[in-house]
Amino acid sequence: MTETQAARKPIIATAIYEQWNQHDILEELRRVDFDATRILAGLSQDERLALMNDGFEIADQIFREAEARGLIPPHDGPFTLNVGDELTEALEEDPEYFSRPFPEGREVRHEDAVLETPLTPFEQGYRSGEDYSVSGLVTVSMSDLHDNDFEGHLDNVAVLLTGNELLMEIQSSAKRVTSEGDLVMLVSGVVVPGECFDAEGRAEFEAGREAAAEALVAE
Repeated sequence: MTETQAARKPIIATAIYEQWNQHDILEELRRVDFDATRILAGLSQDERLALMNDGFEIADQIFREAEARGLIPPHDGPFTLNVGDELTEALEEDPEYFSRPFPEGREVRHEDAVLETPLTPFEQGYRSGEDYSVSGLVTVSMSDLHDNDFEGHLDNVAVLLTGNELLMEIQSSAKRVTSEGDLVMLVSGVVVPGECFDAEGRAEFEAGREAAAEALVAE
């Protein structure tokens, strides 16, 4: 990564989750900030220009794409997405912002989003606590629950969360049943970087921990 790429700040979008109350008044439920840089990079120049001029259709597209990527929790009600001003500011500071390639593997999915693929080493580092514990929501099929014994179940949820069976001190708890009849479970465990990753993966894990620490300071 070049010095210029390293200095490029992420573009943070704010998703405002809303609902209509009994008096037909729109109420705010919560706000979720997420890094929208890569989604914005996938738009055309005309689409980004429309977004900076209050392009609601493009904003809706970004929200749904962020949902699909697991960057924000799903929401089937009304919402507002604030990102146009942030995009404008980034381009004013650096008109070539989107002209340079982005390093791979840097998206961090929201902790309330159900994982469709295991956490990357970077995400594991980003989520890890002082004791190197990580957690996340995964979907376990009823057939897997039926076919596996307890040890097999632990191995299965470890793979769903991290991509391997080397997670330690695994715990799991059921959260809800999906419309397809599968079980959403909260899984947690302790990552041992020296055993779970090769040299490249460990570097990504440590980079994730550093990014999380920087984000905490920024708050």
